[in-house]
Amino acid sequence: MTKAAEDSQRKAKEERERDRQRTADALKEKAKTDAVHTEKRLQLRALRMQKEAADREAIKLAPKPTPAAKKAKKAAAAS
Repeated sequence: MTKAAEDSQRKAKEERERDRQRTADALKEKAKTDAVHTEKRLQLRALRMQKEAADREAIKLAPKPTPAAKKAKKAAAAS
């Protein structure tokens, strides 16, 4: 093989290696970003579930309206 052909092959091989490395780096960066987004989404889900549980508990503990209060509310709405 000639010197020019060897140089050409070596340069092509180096370029393929650089391209492979760039692709690998991009995939690693995407995996990191995905992990961060997943963590944030899980935290938000946990907060939402806590709030929903607290809302359900508040509804259970809320005083039930008495029949007299219901009648007064209906009378106020009718007038």
